[in-house]
Amino acid sequence: ADSVQAYVGPSVGANKPSRGDRAAIRHELLDLWDDGGVRTAADWHVRAVDALRDCTAVGDVPVVAGGTMMYVQWLVRGKPDVSVPTAAAVGRAEALLAGCKERDGPEGWHEAVAAVAKFGGVFAARAKGIEFGDWYRLQRTAETALSTEGTAAAATAYTGQRTGGLEALGYDARCFFLCPDDRVAHAAAIDGRCEQMVTHGLLPETVALKRDGKMPPDGVLAKAIGYRQALDYLQRPAPVAGHASSFEEFISTHMSATRRYSQQQMKWFRKDRQFVFVPVSTAAAPAARTAAAADIIANMVRMERGEYEAELLSAVGPAGAADGGGAPVPTLSEETRRRNEQQGKDMKRFMSVRTALSAGSGEFVAALAEADACTARMQGLPGLPVAVPAEVEGGR
Repeated sequence: ADSVQAYVGPSVGANKPSRGDRAAIRHELLDLWDDGGVRTAADWHVRAVDALRDCTAVGDVPVVAGGTMMYVQWLVRGKPDVSVPTAAAVGRAEALLAGCKERDGPEGWHEAVAAVAKFGGVFAARAKGIEFGDWYRLQRTAETALSTEGTAAAATAYTGQRTGGLEALGYDARCFFLCPDDRVAHAAAIDGRCEQMVTHGLLPETVALKRDGKMPPDGVLAKAIGYRQALDYLQRPAPVAGHASSFEEFISTHMSATRRYSQQQMKWFRKDRQFVFVPVSTAAAPAARTAAAADIIANMVRMERGEYEAELLSAVGPAGAADGGGAPVPTLSEETRRRNEQQGKDMKRFMSVRTALSAGSGEFVAALAEADACTARMQGLPGLPVAVPAEVEGGR
């Protein structure tokens, strides 16, 4: 369930499963579209339902993995009660919020909410109720308002009714959110992953996708985290060779955008009681943490449906479960959810530190040279000019 992996071409920036993984385990919903154009959650949902039917028809148990939140919501809960926005509405909503997003702070956010609230009615109420910083939901609200402007559909939007979810389609779906047990360590791991994407070819891949016509300005790939920052860097005006600060800014914006999206995912799923929170140790070795999480999931999948729902919907453990003082013991899911929210205050003190691409390191110098070459290819230049320091009065 990934909006970027659904396209042919992106690999490094999409973190697609390796060829070995795909050869060992059947994968669906990868490389669906080859033109880089705009595809919606509705388009993906049709293909996803078909894939589920194909899997279950031969006795396989499909496992849906991925982090495109809207795709997951469409599949699990069904189609929402709002129409797919028109391309014109998407463009107008982006223009409406663009200046506010650039400020990326309380002032910009409140101005954006006020702008969407001007549509009135249910749109005003929805905009004012969206959690601070959830730009995705705010833009979707603006898109829906603009798409339904002047029509009867505006009066029936956001009733909360969805149709065609997994339960309605006859599936016994068990939903899990793999939750890091240490958000600070997880944020550092995200930064490391972003560095790895740069050293493993994100910029050359972006150039190739753009030059092959698979990254139109209004397409999904051009707006995806990682590729969007890469495009901004590669298409910057008046580039010069060896400009370390521009390269460092690209890396930093890529990291911060990825961390913000991770934070939005956590907020989103903390509110969704249909998902069991499974703790994942950030300190354990990859194989150990994977095995521990898999055991928890396997045990819950083996439960009878009624037992599973009792575990899912209860904030405390099984009847009679208590600590030494007789107080109710939270379920593992509930305790994991609470701890994740409580650790939000720790993130206010988080300091991003580059490791593989620390300034002046051999890896940084090599990556900067590759970045210069990619910038030249992207802009059709034979090479980048070298900046010459201006003469200082007195000959110094």
